Parts: sequence; C-alpha cells; structure tokens
Amino acid sequence: MDGLPYPLLADWGMHVTKQYGVHNPERDAPKRVVFILDREGVVRFKNNTFDARDPGHYAQVLEELQKLP
Repeated sequence: MDGLPYPLLADWGMHVTKQYGVHNPERDAPKRVVFILDREGVVRFKNNTFDARDPGHYAQVLEELQKLP
C-alpha cells in the first residue's frame, strides 16, 4: 500500500513466520497473525486470532498503531 507511515512485511519464504513461532506445519502455511513492532523492533502487539472478515479486528490494529510513539 502506498502512503502508509510504516512498513509492511510479506513473508513469502516463511522465514519470519518460523522465527516468530506462527508457522502451521500441518498446512505448511503461516497462521493468520498480526504483529506490530516499534521502531526498535520490539513486538508491542500480537493478535493470533485475526479475522480479516471482522471489521473490529482492523479497528483494534489501528488503535494499537496509534499507541506507538
């Protein structure tokens, strides 16, 4: 997406997925998880029940992003 004030990560090789412990080996796919990291790379938010069909989850992510300094 253009114009976002923060980077997004696409982990096609599932390297980060495995490092963060969210790889589903039964499906050889990542679980649906949202991480928010601060500028120092510290995880400040993790949601491992994210449902893209639930607008409330997007609101929660935006709320957490707004808490970052």
